[in-house]
Amino acid sequence: MGFGMNERYDHIWEKWDDQTIKGQIEAHKKDRSVYLDCLRKYVRDKEGAKALEVGCGSSIDSHIIAEETKAEMFGIDISEKAVEVARELDKFFDHGVVVKQGDALKLDFPDNLFDVVFSQGLLEHMPDPLAALREQLRVVRHGGVLIINVPQKYTAYTLYKHFLSCLGKWEWGLETEFSDRQLKIFGDVLGLKFLEKCGYDYWRSPFEIVFVLRTLDKKAEKIPFAKNCPVHKTISRFWEKIWMRLERTYGHLFMKNIVYVYRKP
Repeated sequence: MGFGMNERYDHIWEKWDDQTIKGQIEAHKKDRSVYLDCLRKYVRDKEGAKALEVGCGSSIDSHIIAEETKAEMFGIDISEKAVEVARELDKFFDHGVVVKQGDALKLDFPDNLFDVVFSQGLLEHMPDPLAALREQLRVVRHGGVLIINVPQKYTAYTLYKHFLSCLGKWEWGLETEFSDRQLKIFGDVLGLKFLEKCGYDYWRSPFEIVFVLRTLDKKAEKIPFAKNCPVHKTISRFWEKIWMRLERTYGHLFMKNIVYVYRKP
């Protein structure tokens, strides 16, 4: 099935209904908690903040942040169907998001308007990510924050994605991924000040070795004698502490998504 960019994304978003939205809201709060914490931190950093989500899709993340911070949130997406879904979300939240259709490479906003500009699941679909970042930076005020959330390169999920793409079965079309080093270079090229980075989520598959190791203690709990074994419980607590520390410190190197935060001089 041959789709242009707009038609491809419209086709994906037209499948959404109220039940899909409800489930996705809960999934976002659970699976993207690290990313949402990052957004909260920087949106709350300035009273009366204005924030823009580029390539907002359903705009669930923006709605969650608007609800919790009372910031003035905006979203833009190339897909008309995505914008319809995003506007539909207003009825699930007390605080709405101003969403409109537009091109991430030609943002319909004046220079230096927003305190925070962020994107999730956008740059990997852009033929020229740096051009998209330069346009985002144009609308960030001096001293404001740019937050990038993209797929992390070194996972089994990357191999799976490219395998499906070779078969013509990857519905999102053009998609790449990024390493920690690449995102550092982006910041250097654009003259940005690095603030922090983190990783979150796993490809929940037996082919993702890191995820298998992460969940070994959970699998062991299914063994009858281990469920109530004091030794197993002690090992399980120790295992959990190790992985939580690894995720906080090095998650950007092995988890499914990588988040980089920069400040515009």
